[in-house]
This record gives sequence, structure tokens and C-alpha cells, in this order.
Amino acid sequence: MPRLVKGGKHVYGWSEVGTAGNIADHDEALEEYNLKTPCNVVLLSGSKRSGGFALTTATLLKNSRIYAILDGNPRLAGFQFT
Repeated sequence: MPRLVKGGKHVYGWSEVGTAGNIADHDEALEEYNLKTPCNVVLLSGSKRSGGFALTTATLLKNSRIYAILDGNPRLAGFQFT
């Protein structure tokens, strides 16, 4: 899998968002980040400059400052949107 910069972010190619909002990710990405399907992920927007996004899990966010958002919103942390 190519990287944008040495030691930097991975590029896996195109992913398709289905009509139900599901994202079909590449097997290499699932393996790299030890994601077992089906699983819940957090989608974070990237900068306006890059136009990209980040895909992570709540578990991986626990040691970051952004976890306070999930910690303060239990329904969001529990992936409950209705």
C-alpha cells in the first residue's frame, strides 16, 4: 500500500459509501488496523486543504483529546443515533 509521505498516512484507494451509509473498506486497511467486520468506526473530517478524512475506533481515541467528545455524549459513544 502506498504512503503519502515516508512514515506517514496510508492510501488504500477508493471506498464506496453504500445507500445504507456503510463503507466498504479495503482488506489491507482492515488488516493494518485490526478491524473485524462488522464493527463501528468513527469518521473524522480532515482539513479543508487535504479534503480527506480519518477512520478510527472509539478504543483508539481513548488516549486522545477528542475522546472528551465521546465521553461527554454517551449516545454518540454508543453509536446510537435515533
